[in-house]
Order: sequence, then structure tokens, then C-alpha cells
Amino acid sequence: PALARTSVGGTTLRLIDISLIGDFAAVGSPLSQKKLGRLQGGFHDPRSKGFSVPSAELSLGGAVDPYFYGEAHILFGEGFVELEEAFLTSQRLPFGLELEAGHFLTEFGLANPSHPHTWTWLDSPVIQTRLFGGDGMRASGLRLGWLTPLPWYLEIHLGAQTASGETMKSFLGEQG
Repeated sequence: PALARTSVGGTTLRLIDISLIGDFAAVGSPLSQKKLGRLQGGFHDPRSKGFSVPSAELSLGGAVDPYFYGEAHILFGEGFVELEEAFLTSQRLPFGLELEAGHFLTEFGLANPSHPHTWTWLDSPVIQTRLFGGDGMRASGLRLGWLTPLPWYLEIHLGAQTASGETMKSFLGEQG
């Protein structure tokens, strides 16, 4: 049975996945606090010495109907609340196709499409923060994926996302 259910637009929304994930850090460094803050390029990286909670993420997911699965990830940080991702993913397209629509992390590289709590390292990769900004690359858009029928795993993605906004720094640049 669903943990929560409500009627939305003539269909029943069933939430079957609810999680709250906290990221905790303990930092020690001979660098000054100012230098340490500049060294860390990712918004989820610990920025102060001692014990901190850089973020906590509330994730909600579930089948909207037989054709779509919905996800939302809300981030609570030190002094901010942010909708990190909210999107629908198709469930029953032919030929191994999958359509995703909403606000999501761009599937580019290893670290960008994953959330920091799934990483096997603590800090954002330096190259990612310099190319995509401190929060990675994410925006509203559409993505079509195709799981090829090969004997090994190969999935091909074609997507279009809004190139403006604070989380798409690599395309439009930033002031200064």
C-alpha cells in the first residue's frame, strides 16, 4: 500500500518513496577560514572548520499513473531551501525509449547527474565546479533516452534544457 495518496486532476497520486538524507562533515585544515572557503568550489562542499551539516535532502517519488513516475528532491541548506529536481519519467514507451520532462540534473559526466550523498568522495570535483558552477548543471527541459538492445549496457540520451539561470553557468557564462 502507498504511504500517502491523494487525488490530483482525476488521478490518484501515490507516494511510495520518501526519504530524508543528511550530509554531515567534520573538517580540519591548517588553512585560514577565508582560504578554505575559496578552495571549496561546490555549493554542497563543507565550507567551515569543525562539524557541519552542509545540506539535507527530502526526496519524494512515486507512480503518478501507469505511464509516468514522478520525483521531487528538495534541498535544505545553511540558510536556504531549494527545489533541486522535479520531473516526470515515462514508463511505457516502445523500443526501450524513455522520456523525462521537468527540472533535472543534466546527464553529463559521472558526478553531475548524481546527488552529493551518492558520491564516494566528499567534495565536488574541481573540474565540475569550474565548468558547471558550484551547484552542477541542471535546468528545466526534456530528455529522450534509449536503452539499446545490446548484450552490454549502453544508453543514449538526447536532451534540451533551458540555457539560462544560475545553474547553467557553462553555457551563458557569469558576470566578472
